[in-house]
Amino acid sequence: MSEKPIPKHIKEKIEYSDDRKVQHEDLVRVLLNHERRRVSAYQVQQALDVDVSKYTVRDRLEELVVLDVVNRHEYEMGDTFELEHRRLLADGSDLRHTPTKQLLMLNNIPALRNVSVGRVNSH
Repeated sequence: MSEKPIPKHIKEKIEYSDDRKVQHEDLVRVLLNHERRRVSAYQVQQALDVDVSKYTVRDRLEELVVLDVVNRHEYEMGDTFELEHRRLLADGSDLRHTPTKQLLMLNNIPALRNVSVGRVNSH
């Protein structure tokens, strides 16, 4: 199976540093191509091609949380991480940044119907 490309909106946010053994891009690739949507820092560590500690991986994942690239889900048994998914309306606009007044004034009835039933696209 071929590797999924990193979406442009994520690639624009991630950082690169020569002094890091594992880069943000490495972690994003693992999250993007992992068989599970949500994974632990340990699972990410195991999927990497470089030998780094789980704590290093967790630190890099936390940096991605701050950059709004990754979501962290906290559980009693440990945290899981997943890529941030942009919620888009049918016309391609970002639902999170669309004012309610504008949503109510949509002339596009199917798009308004999609919003009313919570049907949005993840990209």
